[in-house]
Amino acid sequence: MDDEAYEYSDDDVRLIRERLHVLQPIHDALQRWPEVSDVVHSSKSEQHARRRLRELMGFDDLQAQAVMDTQLRRTSEHERERLSQQLDELKDELVVALEQQRRRS
Repeated sequence: MDDEAYEYSDDDVRLIRERLHVLQPIHDALQRWPEVSDVVHSSKSEQHARRRLRELMGFDDLQAQAVMDTQLRRTSEHERERLSQQLDELKDELVVALEQQRRRS
């Protein structure tokens, strides 16, 4: 998408932020996957694992659940690199969208 030609709406900005809110913790958890995996594996229940992930990583409930839902294939080096690239692209897109909003204000 040509960011300069696209006119971002408030909904676009909200959706980008929501996507970043979920993808960033998955990325962060993958950087510490052995530790995160140990926390989940040693927890008594899914609820206990989510609580421990919130404590360990500073996640909210939605973020902890997103990490719990992460498939093991995401832990491969290729998938981690792909996720990093996707995060960078979303962050760049958010900057453009916010700049457009600022200019409209």
